[in-house]
Amino acid sequence: MVRNFILLILLAFLASCADNRERSLEKVDKGVDMMYQMKKEKAKAFFEEAIKLDPGNAEAYYHLANYYADRQEYKKAIELFDKALEINPQFANAWYGRGMAKFYLGDKKGACADWKKAAENGRQNLEDKLRHCP
Repeated sequence: MVRNFILLILLAFLASCADNRERSLEKVDKGVDMMYQMKKEKAKAFFEEAIKLDPGNAEAYYHLANYYADRQEYKKAIELFDKALEINPQFANAWYGRGMAKFYLGDKKGACADWKKAAENGRQNLEDKLRHCP
């Protein structure tokens, strides 16, 4: 009886997590739509909501990082790219974005290292960046 109750609680918890994950992905999609519509503050709010629903959503951190990079707040962007990469170390676009933020902060060596990781993880068309790297 107790075992069945624990199993039921566990199943309910897992269903709730899946629901939060799905809602988080929907928030990211809405945020991306807002970015395309140049409604950047609304986009930021959607990305933040997505993270609250699912702190393991690397896409939400990535898009929020791009929001800050667009505002030239590169240190904040790097923090968020770092979170995305903690969750998904193979996230090529996050490596690329973090490299761009480092480049704009004057860290060419760090930018090159990140662009190389982006290429290793499948990011295409980095020749123009990598040709300036040792």
